[in-house]
Amino acid sequence: MKVFYVFAALLMAASAVSADCAQEIDALFDGPMSSFARPPHTQVMTAFAADGSEEAVVDQWVETPLRYASQTRGQAVVMLIDETKMWSGPTLDGPWTPMGTPLPNGRREWQEKQDADRRANVTEPECLGAQDLNGTAVTVYRFHTKTNPDEFGAWFGGRQTIFVEEATGHLLRTELRDSTAHYQPTPDGKTVVIDMTYDPDLKLVVPDN
Repeated sequence: MKVFYVFAALLMAASAVSADCAQEIDALFDGPMSSFARPPHTQVMTAFAADGSEEAVVDQWVETPLRYASQTRGQAVVMLIDETKMWSGPTLDGPWTPMGTPLPNGRREWQEKQDADRRANVTEPECLGAQDLNGTAVTVYRFHTKTNPDEFGAWFGGRQTIFVEEATGHLLRTELRDSTAHYQPTPDGKTVVIDMTYDPDLKLVVPDN
């Protein structure tokens, strides 16, 4: 009987720790996990195959989630997006050529809905504590989350490990594994790593046309 009570006490303690961790992760969606709370930044997205080999590297310059530029390394085209407009050009300075198909209206609402879905659908929360990321003190969290199907039935999910800088509260790295989607219900073993560097002076010059 004594063993039973000890086991029950351990379970209760583990549940309390898990609940505290879940609340800590939930609070991140009011800060570093909120797309519109992040200051201007550059980010490098690296995609790795299941065997660990590098598949692609994408550089992005993000003034806001609605105004950013993107270029896949090894390709000579930079894409610039501002609200619903898109351009392509050879460099980050242009010259820019308008692309024929505009993006749909309501992009801010769409992004906010994505953030809200991910917040509401967090499972398997893990608070991994203080660590070092390339000489910077960070706090690390891991959890699984997904978006809900949109009007077209599209959804995306995966297990995220995030690295939050202790000094600033900024998100410095995201590692996405076990990715699933409406077109891929079974994880493919790939990993995407996003490293962010913040630059309050980053401004993208958007053409008039």
